[in-house]
Parts: sequence; C-alpha cells; structure tokens
Amino acid sequence: MRKNTWNFWIDLLILLVFTAEVWTGLLMRFILPPGQGRGRSWTLWNLNRHDFGDIHFYLALAFIILILIHIGLHWAWLCNTTANLFSPNRRRGTIIALTFIIALTALSILSLIWTKSQIQTDNLPPGRGQNRNQQSSQPYRNPSTLKTLHEL
Repeated sequence: MRKNTWNFWIDLLILLVFTAEVWTGLLMRFILPPGQGRGRSWTLWNLNRHDFGDIHFYLALAFIILILIHIGLHWAWLCNTTANLFSPNRRRGTIIALTFIIALTALSILSLIWTKSQIQTDNLPPGRGQNRNQQSSQPYRNPSTLKTLHEL
C-alpha cells in the first residue's frame, strides 16, 4: 500500500476514534451522571457509566497509538520542517524533533505522577469514596447533569 493510502486510513481512524471518545465523554458527563450507585444504576445498551468509562479509556489508548503511527508516517516531513525552522542541518532537525517528543512525553508522565500525589479523599459526600454509613450535612448535587437541570 502506498504511503498516501496509509495516511488516509490512519487519519480516518483517528477521526472515528476521536469522535467516539468525545461521544463517550459527553455521555458520561451529561447523560449518565456520577453518583448513581445508591441502589440504582442507569444503563444504555446494557452498559453503565463505568462500562462506558472503560470504553473511553481504551479509545484514548487507541487514539494515542494512532497518533504515534501518524507521527511515524510524517516523520520525514517533521524532521525537514524542524530543520528548516531551527537549523539548516537535517540531522540537527531530527535531534530537535526527538528531543521535543521525549520532553513532551516526560512532561506528560511527570504531570500524571504529580497529579496523583495531589489527590485528596477527605470531605467527600457519602458513596463517593467514603464510608456509606457516614452522613453528610448536605446531599451531593452535581449541577452539570441533565437530571439535575430538569429538577431545577
């Protein structure tokens, strides 16, 4: 298969996976609200919010893999453009492009490690990470769900 044909199919898959990822994200945020575990669970096509969360996660992994393939297919263009912008030497452009990708990957991993260290679990409403027998002074209400908007 020619490189242009590969580019077409990879780009089409990126579009489809990204669209599905956005759809599952919006579905989990607005249609299947969080905090449904108190004796009931909303489902769509026999899948609950957590099932769609798993699908969302695997779509994200597929998206990352497809983006890496996309970058690989455009690697010569990336190195030539980087070299033209920052240096007349193509080898130096390759080194700059690789350094940028490695730095971006390291920054992503370090930000996830830092974010995990910042997570706090105290003062959550019952059923959201604390003992369910513990009572809260005010019920938890997520104003961004469609159900809550209809109640207002």
